[in-house]
Amino acid sequence: MLFFKKNYKRNLFIIAPSDNFNTDIPYLSMPILAGQLKGAGYDVICRDFSNEIFHDFNDKKFIDKILEKNIDFIKRTKKNQNIKLELNYQKYNYIINSIDKKEININFKRQLYDFVRYSYNYGKYNLNYESLKNLCYDENANFFITYFNEKIKKLPKNVNKIFLSMYPGYEIYPILTLARMLKEQYKNAKIILGGYWFVYIKEEIQKHPDFFDLFCDYLIAGEGEISILELMKFLEKEIDISEVSNLMYSSSNKVIINSDKIDIDINKLYYANYDDTDFSKYSQHSTVTMQLSRGCYWGKCKFCTYRNKNNFQLKTISNAINEIKYYVDKYNVKYINFVDDAIHPNYYYRLSQELLKQNIKIKFSSFAIFDNEFNPEVLNKCAEAGLDIITWGLETNSKKVFDIANKSGCFEKRAEIIKNAHNAGIKNCINIIESLPGEQLEDLIQTIKFLYDNVNYIYDFYIQPFQQRVGSEFSLNPQLYGLKNINKEDFSLYYNFKNTNTDINKSNSFFSFMNNYKFSEDSTYTAQEELRILTKEYLKFQAPHLL
Repeated sequence: MLFFKKNYKRNLFIIAPSDNFNTDIPYLSMPILAGQLKGAGYDVICRDFSNEIFHDFNDKKFIDKILEKNIDFIKRTKKNQNIKLELNYQKYNYIINSIDKKEININFKRQLYDFVRYSYNYGKYNLNYESLKNLCYDENANFFITYFNEKIKKLPKNVNKIFLSMYPGYEIYPILTLARMLKEQYKNAKIILGGYWFVYIKEEIQKHPDFFDLFCDYLIAGEGEISILELMKFLEKEIDISEVSNLMYSSSNKVIINSDKIDIDINKLYYANYDDTDFSKYSQHSTVTMQLSRGCYWGKCKFCTYRNKNNFQLKTISNAINEIKYYVDKYNVKYINFVDDAIHPNYYYRLSQELLKQNIKIKFSSFAIFDNEFNPEVLNKCAEAGLDIITWGLETNSKKVFDIANKSGCFEKRAEIIKNAHNAGIKNCINIIESLPGEQLEDLIQTIKFLYDNVNYIYDFYIQPFQQRVGSEFSLNPQLYGLKNINKEDFSLYYNFKNTNTDINKSNSFFSFMNNYKFSEDSTYTAQEELRILTKEYLKFQAPHLL
């Protein structure tokens, strides 16, 4: 029988939803922190609301209730619609038509979820503290209040600590809404918030002591594996609160921020715990997320926030292999999604050798830097061991922009590397950032030409406009890069800014071109085929001489 430390009441860990459903795989923060708690002898119940909400949208009665409320909203505001509301009204018509056709598919559910999250509060709320606080109480503007009210009724009552983290996204108000409601419902429980978002807004939270009256008792703003155990020791009166690393709390109407200088040896952490995970609820069955490292071995890209961290470390090969075997044996895992920012090819070569030596049958995926040492020998060995997908950070194919951004990896051999990876049987995904500082249209065209020329070796692609993120080199010294930070809402991770050193706009943006391009509704193109069409059509318009 498993003995739980001091027979404490159960601890509850919840992943809150954000701007999208979590349908693919369990998000790592909950199982890794649950693993530390369970490994130390604490009983933990885990719930993934970000996944549960997707399945709740299968319920016809639930959908009818949502639509009924939205119909009332449309009627109330019809006389005063602005452009954004009109767009939502069109989306509403799409949803109604889908209902009539009984097309309750994943696209419908995503459209409905997107609609109810935004319908009520366009132009009314933002990420400034007072506005965000009001949204967390406004039932007419916040869909999650009604939704969470039903979820909370079914949660276990016999808990004394509730840990809340958020699925990655661009919205913080769902987790704050849930935290506020739990704090009101569980009078005798401690509510603890955590997640990467809070790391970048802790100075803003410090300005608002009432944050802890409304939303939580404690907040862990930083690496949580050691902090969460230190917090448990404090709550058990074994250590002083000042000894809990990365902790934020309120005392005498003042927000205290404890030191974040803790050393985590990733080789000594307990493994992630997926005991409460129903893998059948996720589309990528038998898949777990795992980290082989912390930080980035390059760590110098100017658009990234990791560049300020000097604590890069790797798991030993033996520890990584033992952890993989643990997931395979305990959870029948078939696929591992490595979510490291970058792993050196030599490490992957040695890991692959050991996977083959021990006859461990898995598939895996990874992010990677275009490192010169990703040669055919390394790529073939990795593919043989089960490497299925590599997502490469190309970002730009302009050497000028590459240098301005201090981008990682080699520049000249990138086409050769993705061709060699493709020939080894590995699927290549390419990440692009459009309108980086200094990027002109001619630079963007070079990137699109690279995609066009190498489309046969590209399995999928992602492109996003450059965002001025808090904590990056670009945000710390904007004037050096032709950027002008205009303002930042209190709890936003991004600045509103002007990029004065680019001529890329809506008329020549590939991102805009891609989003506005109309494929036929019955088209069955793969991502590769779509990329071939999009890059060719864009170049026809912007640089026909290159075709």
